[in-house]
Amino acid sequence: MYCSKCGSEIKDSDSICSNCGERIDGHTDVIKEKSKNIGVVILLISLVMQVIILLFGGTLGNALRFALLGTICLTFISSLFCVIMSKSVHKHKGRIIGIIFAILSGITIIVMSCIMLFGFDESPNSINKEGASESASGYEINDNAELQQEIDQGLTTSIKLNSPFNVGNIMTITLTSAEWCDKILPSNPHGVYSYIADTEGEKYFVVHGNLKNYASKEIDIEYSGEAKLLIDNKYHIAANMELEESDGTSFYGNAKPLQTLPVIIYASVSDELYNSCKNIDLTLDLITNDENVGYFYDEEFPHNTYCISFKK
Repeated sequence: MYCSKCGSEIKDSDSICSNCGERIDGHTDVIKEKSKNIGVVILLISLVMQVIILLFGGTLGNALRFALLGTICLTFISSLFCVIMSKSVHKHKGRIIGIIFAILSGITIIVMSCIMLFGFDESPNSINKEGASESASGYEINDNAELQQEIDQGLTTSIKLNSPFNVGNIMTITLTSAEWCDKILPSNPHGVYSYIADTEGEKYFVVHGNLKNYASKEIDIEYSGEAKLLIDNKYHIAANMELEESDGTSFYGNAKPLQTLPVIIYASVSDELYNSCKNIDLTLDLITNDENVGYFYDEEFPHNTYCISFKK
């Protein structure tokens, strides 16, 4: 290859003539083409990452958020590089595109930082647009003659909200509130979390509380007893018991010895029953012996029965 100005022989890798200093046109074209391709790839990556974050940022896990934020930061720097390079390579059009994507990347970095710092807060007691929730303040203790008779006979122990009760020598439970809701969220609905989804045409009655484990083994409350509702002294509905995990992001928790975890007791009822409901009696059958902890609940296991009644 020879210089077009002085005729001196030059190497293919040279960008200027070593003899006269003339720029080599062929090499400039190669730089332009490579820079253009790199710029296009960078801008496409930036666009895809920003769309993912803006659409799904609220439900992404923290690790993935940090990874995407790192990608956006690199894209931001690369976009600025494109702006600088565009002065000599892409000229005005390329410079404008680079500036636009640099701005978008900067905005996305700010949005992602806010998401990771604050998340999207949604309280379990919040009012859903498609259905209201009622807190425990809408209820008072209900006088149920049948339950009262069982209490008088010593077959059932009456419990109250915010009053701890001991279950044998293996756990202490405090029920703190009750509500109607369309879906059940954990206490920490940020990042990656699980929840109990709503069912069309139904509502959940949920009692919240805390459980402290005094047993020698882990307690899974789901297998440590049975719960049931009696609505308006007529309708019998099985209820579920779940413990939250220690980080408050799901209802798959097991209480380790001397650990305290949030507990929920819930049941799903039809909208029709929800609308007509006046009285709710919650009954809990819970094991009392340490040796039965860790096994599926059996009616033959030694257990105590507890009840709490509500009315609107």
